[in-house]
Amino acid sequence: MLKKDKEAVSEVENFIERLRTRDLVISQEAEKFIYKKGKSNGPYITTFPTTLSEGLSNAISYFETNKDLSKRRMFADLCLIWINRAYSHGVIQEGKRLITKNKKLDEKVKHLQKRLNECKRKCHELEMEMAELRHKYFGEGRHVS
Repeated sequence: MLKKDKEAVSEVENFIERLRTRDLVISQEAEKFIYKKGKSNGPYITTFPTTLSEGLSNAISYFETNKDLSKRRMFADLCLIWINRAYSHGVIQEGKRLITKNKKLDEKVKHLQKRLNECKRKCHELEMEMAELRHKYFGEGRHVS
């Protein structure tokens, strides 16, 4: 694949991932836009008339199910056409990013849990050291609080 081919494929893959994580959502308005005619470049082009949401959905399905590298760019281009149509009609909106936010919070929780465990270990080590020092300086029978 050429660099531009990789860029087109990467752009479509990124768009699909953002849909999956709900960073982007397609509004119901996409059902109102109907495409009545078009040129067919092969057997995978959606038959017309079709709604914007159907065309985009079909293009994404073709792209995801066909892993043949020789046709990958064609399916990426088809997706990009429908993605551009959706953007031009204003039906793609920023989502609430809840999944992305949740992933980031999970990472933060793991980091904080690791720090907490380190602090607990260090506290235990200091308690042991303090007990040794008490024993050394005050003997076994005397405890200083």
